[in-house]
Amino acid sequence: MGVLSNIADRIVDSCKRYWTIERERRQLAEEFASLGRDDTVRILRDIGLAEGSLGTVVRSGPRSRELLKGMYARLSVSDEAPRRDPAVARAIERQCLVCAAQRRCRHWLASGGNPDEYREFCPNAEMLDLLRSPSRTPADGAVAELR
Repeated sequence: MGVLSNIADRIVDSCKRYWTIERERRQLAEEFASLGRDDTVRILRDIGLAEGSLGTVVRSGPRSRELLKGMYARLSVSDEAPRRDPAVARAIERQCLVCAAQRRCRHWLASGGNPDEYREFCPNAEMLDLLRSPSRTPADGAVAELR
């Protein structure tokens, strides 16, 4: 019975997470819809995103914050690191918000596998490495590209 109970608990937990994320997506979509097109476009531009990225923001947004926090923890990025360079931190947040590799990121964070594997899928790898090691500098133009 213990194995079945454990499987059932995992299924229930997965369903709860799924419905929580779906509810957050729906709320985010409703908030944008209530703003109207002009305000939505202005907000997207203010955070450095194109008008056409709203769908991606709604799909990925609810997950991106939790994944980024997990990435910071897994890579031992100190709480102070993003505050040292807010422009880099914002660029990382923006990229994470529209990232196509969130599923792989989530699995990597949960797996506890190879600590360097994130470099294979994370578009923020270079900037995260910069936050991990403040003595490093990004390749020419890397920060400018993200801003």
